[in-house]
Amino acid sequence: MASSKKERARNYSRALKLLMLERAFHKCHYCGNSLELTNSTIDHIDPMGADDNSNYAISCNSCNSAKGDKSLDDFRTYLEARYLIEMLPKFNWSTNQLIWLASQEWFPYKAPCHKFYFEKISLS
Repeated sequence: MASSKKERARNYSRALKLLMLERAFHKCHYCGNSLELTNSTIDHIDPMGADDNSNYAISCNSCNSAKGDKSLDDFRTYLEARYLIEMLPKFNWSTNQLIWLASQEWFPYKAPCHKFYFEKISLS
């Protein structure tokens, strides 16, 4: 059984973080921005998944904060809604409103499907 978010230890070793950075070529798993030891964090890909290396990704602080405890699909939907907010500022919709609106077939605005950095590099 997976541990809850509050039960997880957050004291990752410096060696693990360096290994994760090297494995990711010093790039954020989600956006692809360059990372160093000081501006990176270890994220659980599946928030309720295993607390081990197979479920860890190195990310920038911004992506880690935005992802929070969202699944990858929910994080993708969130980023697509944020894209629509930037494209349609005059409507002043919240992220949750746009997530709902974008799921409706009749809604005329669509965000392009967001691809994470790790998906882009695995395609090349």
